[in-house]
Amino acid sequence: MAIAVATTTKIQLAAAWTGTAPGTASTPSGTLSSPSDISAYCTAVEVPFTVGTQDGTTFGSAGFTVKYASLKDGSLSLTLLNDFAATYLDSIIWSTLGGLGATVYFDVMPTSAARGTSNPSYVGAVIITDYKPIPVSVGGLAAVSVTWPTTGAFARLTS
Repeated sequence: MAIAVATTTKIQLAAAWTGTAPGTASTPSGTLSSPSDISAYCTAVEVPFTVGTQDGTTFGSAGFTVKYASLKDGSLSLTLLNDFAATYLDSIIWSTLGGLGATVYFDVMPTSAARGTSNPSYVGAVIITDYKPIPVSVGGLAAVSVTWPTTGAFARLTS
């Protein structure tokens, strides 16, 4: 068993996808189109996927609750060190990706190696719902924390 220590996690965002994009009912194939690699700005990333449940308990369930899987949901949470220089993080979010309200594709891999069975790629589409470009205090880093909700299907790809 190999336990991973995150040192080269790869986080990419793009406004477009080549092939069948995540967010549709079809299984995604392809990759990001003109991706922005934001790994150098990122100090933490989470890609939580969840599934809701519906209670299906009946009088015949012998006093036990019965649950059925319901709708799936997810998000992309990032902690980023902001950089306001032209073509850097702030510009990527506002200009390259489209800013607030934009639908953006993400691809997060445990390492910077190629996508594969030992380096799966978690992909999906998110909506940029919040962005706090200047959350600083005296002497502090301009660290931005965002959580963007997925829209449509997401997937784990190995090829």
